[in-house]
Amino acid sequence: MNILNTLQRTWDWFRARFDSGYGGGLASESGIMERREKVTVFVISIIIALVMWVVVNLGRDLNTTVQFELTVGELPANMALASDLPEQVTATISGEGWRLLPLRNNAQTIAIDINQPEVLLADMIREKIGATGVNVLAVQPPILRTVLEDRVSKRIPVVVRHDLSFRGQHNLVGVLVASPDSITITGAQSIVNGIQNWPTDILELEGVNNDIMERVPLQHMPVILKADHAEITVSARVSEYTEGEQRVRIEVSDIPMGSEVNFNPAYITIRYTIPIEEYTISQTAPMFSAIVPYADLRADSTGYISPMITTLSDTLHASVRSVQPRRVSYFEVIR
Repeated sequence: MNILNTLQRTWDWFRARFDSGYGGGLASESGIMERREKVTVFVISIIIALVMWVVVNLGRDLNTTVQFELTVGELPANMALASDLPEQVTATISGEGWRLLPLRNNAQTIAIDINQPEVLLADMIREKIGATGVNVLAVQPPILRTVLEDRVSKRIPVVVRHDLSFRGQHNLVGVLVASPDSITITGAQSIVNGIQNWPTDILELEGVNNDIMERVPLQHMPVILKADHAEITVSARVSEYTEGEQRVRIEVSDIPMGSEVNFNPAYITIRYTIPIEEYTISQTAPMFSAIVPYADLRADSTGYISPMITTLSDTLHASVRSVQPRRVSYFEVIR
């Protein structure tokens, strides 16, 4: 690095001198040619210096780190790994620079025999690269311990993780739908039995104003687990929403014979949001109920109660925005 920095500073100094000495529109043609020749000589000198620097340094003994990808050999029938394995092993090696370059620039892999309870990674790496004339100084981790269990499969639901923002008054109509909505995972019994669901990567969308149809990868699984899908399709309806309102009479549930409850006011106003295409239907059909359980009245001592609001339609996608008044007074008449 010091040699390169020195060459860079030298080049900057030399270029500044050329710019000041030969710049401007008054330079003669012979001066321009002379300048070009000098620049060419200087560039060639830099290239030669760099080549010599590389040759000299690659002939020295250097230390570097190399990543080795782990691959798993054949498993016994109906068995699976119950211990997690690293995906990579880091080896610190030393040797002449030109011997280290191929190891740094080419992907390195190690196939491990998991039928052995202990795998000596340092010995395996030394055996793999020993013929290249380099030395293995350290390996992390140096040893892998493997545990095998019965292999089982299990169907689990997929959890769609998302971060969505919508344009204007747009929003989802219903919920996000995953297809498939569940996957089959296979692995060691003790691990598979403890997994109840599996998440996706986060689906991030901004300014959504149209229906959603996206392919979303599942979150990365460890080497010791396998799944029958690597990604799923996430879909949803999206619509622009508007507001509506309905007056709803308050009712009492489970009231005993001979009792009557009067509310003041007897009606409440429910404001709701709904997709524009469903608004007209919502204005002609009962959308909500306002129910007060009789047991809640008996347990109340304030004289005011909040009705429970329930959406009646299974096909319309209305969401309650506000209820006025939220609490009403009442009195009971026993006949």
